[in-house]
Amino acid sequence: MEKEIVHNALKNLENPGDISGQFEQGDSLDGEIILHFPYQPPLRLVIEIKKELRHHQILQLLERKQEYKNFMLVAGKLHPAIKKRLQEERITYLEENGNIYILIDGTYVFIDTNKPLKTEKSSSKKAFTKTGLKLVFSLLIHPELVNARQRTIAEKSGVSLGTVPKVIKTLKDQGFLIAHKNHYLWEDCKGLLDRWTNDYDQHLKPKLFRARYELRKDWRNLELT
Repeated sequence: MEKEIVHNALKNLENPGDISGQFEQGDSLDGEIILHFPYQPPLRLVIEIKKELRHHQILQLLERKQEYKNFMLVAGKLHPAIKKRLQEERITYLEENGNIYILIDGTYVFIDTNKPLKTEKSSSKKAFTKTGLKLVFSLLIHPELVNARQRTIAEKSGVSLGTVPKVIKTLKDQGFLIAHKNHYLWEDCKGLLDRWTNDYDQHLKPKLFRARYELRKDWRNLELT
C-alpha cells in the first residue's frame, strides 16, 4: 500500500510538472526518491510515507526534518489546512495526485493544481461523518455504551437509530472494535481518539459555529438567574 502511494505520486508528478523520479528502498525511514528536473541537478530525498496526516503528527515531521537534511513526506491525501501548516514549517511534501511542495537549498517547486484522486464509494467512513463523530464521542466518553441496545446508544448519543449499526461496522472494519462472543471489546482507543480529534476539527467543528455576539455592558454586572 505504501509503495503504491509513492509510485502513483511519481507517475502523477510527470504531468504537468515535467518532473520524473524513482523510488529506492533504503535503510532510512521508508526509503528514498530521486527527483529529476529539466534544468537542474537531481535531488535525493529521504521519505516517510503516510496515507493521511493528522495535525498532531506535524511535530514528529519537524523532528524528521531536523534529523534528515533532505526530508520529504509522501502522503496519499493532505487536507488544505494541513498543507498550509506544512508550508509554514517548510516541510517538503508530495501527494499521491502529484501535488508537491519543495523548498530546499534554493530549489523551489510548488504544484497544487491536481485534483484529489477519486476513491471508491464505501461506508468505511461512516464513523467519521458529522453525525458519526457525535456517536464516536459518546462511545469515547462511555466505552461500555457500545454493548448496550442500539436504541439506547442512539438515544444517549443524540443520533438516529440507523446511524448506530453503520458506525459500529466502520469501527469494526478499521480495527477499533473486536467482536467477542456476544459483546464488543475495544482495541486502540488512543488511535481512535487521535482520529476523532482530527476529523472533529475538519468536519464537525465548523458546523457547530453559529455567530459571534458582543455585550453592550460589562459582563461582570449582568444579573443571571
